[in-house]
Amino acid sequence: MGFFAAFDPVLMGQLATFNVDITAMQGYAFGFVFFWLFNLITAVLVGLVLISPRTKLAKKTRSLQE
Repeated sequence: MGFFAAFDPVLMGQLATFNVDITAMQGYAFGFVFFWLFNLITAVLVGLVLISPRTKLAKKTRSLQE
């Protein structure tokens, strides 16, 4: 919502290097799908980092704290 409150999709289509003739609803739909996929990819990458095994350095630091 914040992005599209600041940027009009029709104006962004007109300012592109190649002319894109889209309606406002098409721009909002494309933006919704784009931001949804971006957040999905981010969540998957965070999940992969969380389940990855700890390195030797992380294990050593953790044992020193205990």
